[in-house]
Amino acid sequence: ENVKQSNWGDSKRSRFPQTRMGVEQVYFDAFQRAKDYMRNKELWEKAGSSQRLKMEPFRRDLELDAIVEIILSTNIHFSTTQK
Repeated sequence: ENVKQSNWGDSKRSRFPQTRMGVEQVYFDAFQRAKDYMRNKELWEKAGSSQRLKMEPFRRDLELDAIVEIILSTNIHFSTTQK
């Protein structure tokens, strides 16, 4: 693991994130977007046809669908590393 990419040299410094806190923020933002996506999907599904005409169409996002499955515990992902 080299989250900080400290041994990659100056040419690779523009890659995000550069810190462990940055990595945490990426995950936090992704889960927050997934929660918002889930709320919007529920609103769209509950809305009647006349209400849907006034709403912006719901756009499916496969990345956020996968994160929503993790939030709802319908699809558990495991990740392991070995040295």
